[in-house]
Amino acid sequence: MSNLVTAHEITNTLVTSTHKVYVSSKEIDLTYKEFELLQFFLTNEGQVFSREQLINRIWGYEYEGNSRTVDSHIKTLRHKLGEIAGGYIVTLIRSGYKFEVKE
Repeated sequence: MSNLVTAHEITNTLVTSTHKVYVSSKEIDLTYKEFELLQFFLTNEGQVFSREQLINRIWGYEYEGNSRTVDSHIKTLRHKLGEIAGGYIVTLIRSGYKFEVKE
């Protein structure tokens, strides 16, 4: 297991070999893209990424869908992670998103 975030007595663990995520020792069921998005944020903590950058890095340059798919995936990911852990994904108006642990 790889412990990636500890804050407010919440431990989020992401296990890359099995694509499992745990929040407060409870397994969270994520889709493949949600998992990839969370893993990307965790490995790039504090960096701001636009929707276009996230689409290119998570969905690939060949993706022809709507850029709002990022918003939809982030909304679902926040919900699944819960109030505290989901709050680590920060929206920056007109800029994009970043992952930031606030202690």
